[in-house]
Amino acid sequence: MQTDTQEWRMFMNEAAYSLIREQAPNELPLYVKTRDRYFADPAGFTAQPESVDRPLGMGSVEMIHTFSQTVFPLIGPMVSAIAATVATSLHQEVTDAIVEKVRKLFTKPEPAFTQPQLETIATTISAVIKIQQPQLRLDPAQAKAVETMLIARLALAKTQ
Repeated sequence: MQTDTQEWRMFMNEAAYSLIREQAPNELPLYVKTRDRYFADPAGFTAQPESVDRPLGMGSVEMIHTFSQTVFPLIGPMVSAIAATVATSLHQEVTDAIVEKVRKLFTKPEPAFTQPQLETIATTISAVIKIQQPQLRLDPAQAKAVETMLIARLALAKTQ
């Protein structure tokens, strides 16, 4: 996931704004300035200012930390982690669903594919066999038989 794109910045902006609007609405007047400062220099955004002795003061003045100053440095890594977790979860769910659908092709007879879909699948299977048969040094007649049987099985395949 690229995190230095305009789309990513828009996404971070939306996420940060929603958190700040909910948790610290009093900071909204400074939101744009804070956001722009963060995007201009994310690494320097959290840098602590150097201590400055004031001639009439009692030492350094500490920077007041706002909710916005905490949200911006954290929102990017948090959203990246959430997106990665969701992607992994969705990938597993999709993989499981695909495996189940393919399994049903071999076990439960009900129409599964349209003719155009079947033609595309058959072309793909033929291309795979054409590449794999010589690489694996398989008997051409047997490889063709597997191809034909698989395509026929898929043509007759049915799912629930």
